[in-house]
Formats: sequence, C-alpha cells, structure tokens
Amino acid sequence: MPSAQTQSTQLDDTAIEYLGNILDRHEAGDSENDIRTAFRDFALQTGIIANQNEIKTEVPPAADSIQRVDMYTRNTYIEFKRNLIVHGQVDPSYTDQLDGYLLEAAKAGWGIENGILTDGKHFLKRNIGESTLPIPPNQMRTFDRQTQGPLLREYLFDIFDTDAQNIAPSPDTLTKHLAGGSDLLKQATALLKDAHDANRDNPTVAVKRKLWQDLLEVALGQDSTGDPDTADWLFIRHTYLTTLIALILQAHFRIPIVHIADHTPAALLNGDTLHEYTNLKGVIESDLFQWSAEIGATEYIRSIARKVAQFDWSKRPDELAAILYQNTITPEERRKMGEYYTPRWLAKTIVEELITDPQNTVAMDPSCGSGTFIECLVQNIIGHSHNQYPIDTLRKLQSNVIGIDLHPVAVQLAKATWVLNSHEVINAARLADHQDDIFPPIYLGDSCNSVTSATF
Repeated sequence: MPSAQTQSTQLDDTAIEYLGNILDRHEAGDSENDIRTAFRDFALQTGIIANQNEIKTEVPPAADSIQRVDMYTRNTYIEFKRNLIVHGQVDPSYTDQLDGYLLEAAKAGWGIENGILTDGKHFLKRNIGESTLPIPPNQMRTFDRQTQGPLLREYLFDIFDTDAQNIAPSPDTLTKHLAGGSDLLKQATALLKDAHDANRDNPTVAVKRKLWQDLLEVALGQDSTGDPDTADWLFIRHTYLTTLIALILQAHFRIPIVHIADHTPAALLNGDTLHEYTNLKGVIESDLFQWSAEIGATEYIRSIARKVAQFDWSKRPDELAAILYQNTITPEERRKMGEYYTPRWLAKTIVEELITDPQNTVAMDPSCGSGTFIECLVQNIIGHSHNQYPIDTLRKLQSNVIGIDLHPVAVQLAKATWVLNSHEVINAARLADHQDDIFPPIYLGDSCNSVTSATF
C-alpha cells in the first residue's frame, strides 16, 4: 500500500498535469464547453469529486427557471467563460448572471451555497449577498502556471468540501460555518434583507422592527442602533442569530430540523416543534424575530437547518450563544452599543465562591446578557444534585436561577443557554414521565422597574 506521502505526491503530479490541460484550453481560446470538460477532468482525477455522477451540466437554477447553469456539483454552481476579464476587470454581466442563479436557488431552498466564475485561469467565488463590482483584487484567484495545480486543488476542495458530518462545534468551526464571514451568514442575511425591504411597510414587520429598536434604545441608549440603514442591517443579523440559535436548540434535542424545514419551516420558529418534542415553552416564540416566517419568507431557514444539522451538538463548547453573537456582531458595533461580556472564568469563580448551597439558594442576574452567569448557575445546581430525581433537579433549575435583560437578543440567547445546559435534566425528567410544560426562568424586562412579557 502506498504511503500517505506517496499518495500526496501522486495527487500533486496529477493536479499539475490536469491544470496544464485547462490552461492549454484557455490560452488556445477554446470554447466554454472545452474549458468545462477540462475542469471536470481536473476535479475527478485529483479526487475533489469522487464520482462523475456528482457533476451535472446544463441544469436549471430553480425548478421553474428557463435558464441553465453550466455545471452543478455538491453545493456549488459553476459558470464558464472564455475570458473572465474584460477591459481589466471582471465583466459585470457575468457576476450578475451567476448571482441571479444563486438567488433563484436559495429562494427555492435548494441548498446551493457557492458560485464560481472561471475561464480556466481566473477563478472568482461568489455568494448570495456578495458586494457588486469592482471586485477586490484579493477576491479573485489566478492560477496561470501549470505548477499551481496543487493550489487549485486545495482552493476547490475548500469550496466543495461542505458535506462533512459530525463537525465538532468549536469556536473556530462555529465562526467558519455559522458566523463571522461564513457563506451561510451571507446567504441567509441577503434573503432576510430582501424580505425585509420588500415588506418594510407590512404591519407585522414594521411594528416588530420598531419595538426592537425601542427596546435597544432603552437598554443601550438613544444612538445605539445608528442611522436607519445601519439599524436595518443590525435588525437583520439579530433575526438571523435568533433563528440560528433556535435551530441549534432543536438539533441538540435530535429534532429532524432538515425534514421539518423542507415541509413546515415556520413550525421551527414559533415553538410548536420544540414543545412537541421537549415540553419546553417560552423558549422559541412568535416574538420580534419571527417576522420572516409570519410573512412567508422562510427560504433561508432551509439553508441554516442543513448547516446546523452537520454539527455534533453533544460536543458543544461553553458559552455557545456568546461565541455566535460575538462573531456575528462586530467588536466595533458592540463597543458602540456599550455591550460588555463578563469572562466565564470570573462568572464561574463568583458563582462557586458565593453560592455554596445552590439547591437552596435563589440567584438572579438582573442584566444577564447572553447568559454567562446563567450557564454557571445551572451547572452549579446540577453539580450539587447528586442522586436527586431529575424532576426535582429540574424544579430547582426553574426556581433558583433567574435572568432578566432589556436586550431582546440577549434574552433569546440566555434562554438558549439555560436550555442547553439543562438539556440532560430535561430529557431525564421527560423519561420519568414529567408531562408539565417547562419554562426557562429568563425574562425580557427592566430589572430596576418591571418585567415585561417576551411575546409581542
């Protein structure tokens, strides 16, 4: 059996050979179909695509479309051109064409995440929500020498290799796949923005948008959301975050979110599905951030569900909700809004030193944020439950941990934090025939005045 090093060398040699074939077609001015054929051979021979049946050509971007995409493989549409560069820049008609295909596919819920424009020498990756021209110089990759074959293979593999399962949700993988500059974030927020812009005057959208801004201005100050365009963009990302955490919660309880997203996606956002499987209520509700489902704009839920389902949530890191928030809302935005997160080590130290009898101590965090203290309080109670019946531990978790915040997203994230850290107790209680509805003790309100219902 050849060694790993030998196999790697063989793949590098193959990549060099087949990139040479692609470049020959490009330099000779051959047809787009010829370049496509050489590209397909490169993908198959270098192991990027294992089976030629994974590659489809001349496919419609959506069921009712009269257009045709040059190539489709896994999660990616690929368009081939004889020459991508016109007058020193990428021809804008090419990006418009591919961007249109991607938007059609996303609205149809087809799970397409990426697009590639190429002439065999230049490669430009596109995502829904990508900015228009001019294309930044570092966004387009050029492979103009045959010896760059291994680099092209690595570049394509990184784009196509999105079918991995059981991804461990570390801070790095969460940022790469779900937050930060992830393809999913770009796609989902682009669809949400289109839905918001088209329904700005819809009473459902307008009222919830205003309530969201009013709450943030009370919690963080009058200028916290910025000008109207900046506020809209923040509202859209807050909507994405609450949808994302709702789907993660349900995936954590092994709910078949992909199947449900394909058939009744709104049920994932109004709490019906979570309640059916877990008896949890008041965690996912028709509140400020379910406006998209209420107006029927649910296409983006499918793409989030598919990506969330690829993770092994039994391996979730501490402060999951905070990781997602802090890598979706930029540091500059958080500083402007005056948001600060207590380090987990500090919260853990305070909880363990001050609450030595958590079974008989009620603790409230009056400004709980995404739930750093909530997580430590829940874990402290469970750690002291010993051989207690799960139902009794669950009751302690509901009575002895209380969180309040005026920030509407923080409340959703803190609820998720309470549920994620209580999930084993919740499951055990249900197995012990606990049939009562389970409400997380996290509330939207002003702890200095009165607590307000989280449902609008």
